[in-house]
Amino acid sequence: MSNIKKAFENGKAFIPFITCGDPDLETTAAVVRAMAKNGADLIELGIPFSDPTAEGPTIQGANIRALKGGVTTDRIFELVKELRKAVVVQVNLEFVHLIEGKYPDILLQIVQRKELAAGINHKTAVRE
Repeated sequence: MSNIKKAFENGKAFIPFITCGDPDLETTAAVVRAMAKNGADLIELGIPFSDPTAEGPTIQGANIRALKGGVTTDRIFELVKELRKAVVVQVNLEFVHLIEGKYPDILLQIVQRKELAAGINHKTAVRE
């Protein structure tokens, strides 16, 4: 059974969201631990990107602040790898990323391998 299905075993799931790196990765880690401690079933981690036009102003601002602070995808993967060691087992960290337009297969494979190495349960949505 997937971690997402497990989260919904009781019919509902509490799934909070945070943009990684806003204001920094140390704060992100502390917030994720607090979410887990306070009953999150899944935690959605947003990876900031430079053109978050599909997001509302709150998440747009979080993306911009995180990028200005120097957060990178590789640093986020390392953070998730460490968090998965410390966060209680029944809380599952999920990563969803949206790939805009055509995304070369080789880059998609690289991202998926990094996700798996970090222990990230991933879904990839490709929008053309």
